[in-house]
Amino acid sequence: MRRRRWYLRAACWALASAAFAGAGAEEEVPSIFAPEELEWRRILTQGVQETRKGNYEAAEKHLKEALARAEKLERKDEQVALSAAKLGSLCRVLHRLAEAEPLYVRALAEIEKVRPPGHTQVAVYMDNLSLLYQDTGQWAKAEKLSRGALKILEKGLGPEHLDVAICLGNLASLCRHVDKDFEAGILYERALKIEEKVLGPEELGVATTLDNLAQLYRDQADYEKAEEYCQRAVTIFEKHLGPNHLDLAIALENLGRIRLDRGKFQEAEAPLLRGLRIFEKAFGPESGRLAPTLEKYAELLRKTDRAAEAKDVEARAKALRAKQEEDRKQEAAAKKKAREEKRPREEQEQEAGETPKEP
Repeated sequence: MRRRRWYLRAACWALASAAFAGAGAEEEVPSIFAPEELEWRRILTQGVQETRKGNYEAAEKHLKEALARAEKLERKDEQVALSAAKLGSLCRVLHRLAEAEPLYVRALAEIEKVRPPGHTQVAVYMDNLSLLYQDTGQWAKAEKLSRGALKILEKGLGPEHLDVAICLGNLASLCRHVDKDFEAGILYERALKIEEKVLGPEELGVATTLDNLAQLYRDQADYEKAEEYCQRAVTIFEKHLGPNHLDLAIALENLGRIRLDRGKFQEAEAPLLRGLRIFEKAFGPESGRLAPTLEKYAELLRKTDRAAEAKDVEARAKALRAKQEEDRKQEAAAKKKAREEKRPREEQEQEAGETPKEP
């Protein structure tokens, strides 16, 4: 599984204490934030922290509250943009893409109200929306946004900035999906070089690029290098995010797949099962998201002469895929119905060949 990285640089959250450098020691230094904005900031931070810990139910509660509070602030465009983007990110992580898309679109629209088109902050929101379009298979839209964002970030921040590295990695993942693997490899390697230089080789920001490179090397049958990179990613994710995070689960699943491809069956089983347990906890045991991992685990069972167990696992995966397809159909039907209900009554009557009646 390839992964794209969502990111947002929070807009100047530190208090501008330098503005009050001339105040005497006995004077009270005023806050530049109103109490309502400070409370919004506190709740949003809680939501981000819970997301990072993998406590998604608590995270959603805080992020929804943060967005509601942001909408009531006097200066609210940036705050609404950041809140909507963070909530959209959580929905995307949980594969609730229909909910994520309007949040990402709104976030970009809000930030464009207060920043000019070539601003680096606008570019960050552009790249985030590009990730959502990748998830939903809207490749042309995704590529246009991602390349535009990269151009702005390189011009505004320089070619070795961390935000440039993140955008490079996201564009590389897009290239992988549209069969541009050669360009993807160049982009990933450039991103990794920047991240290791800026962050250090064992920091969290490096892990996603390592995992994505591991999948590229796996597809190129360079299994030794793929396993090395993926194991590094697993170690970093577990160190920084703990044992229950979805990023760790994805890396574990990928590690299991690589080892399975190498014929290292006994070593493949543990990461596949660990990843599956994390997915079950995050999405629930009836989620279609479990199907690919179950199918890969069934393959392992068959290769280790456990056909009866494999059959049960395959049946479960098949049922989950059928449920997932039915859910997609229902979601598409609901979206179509919602669009039709918003259309003017006169337009519907004209399309049906009727003449609208005078009021």
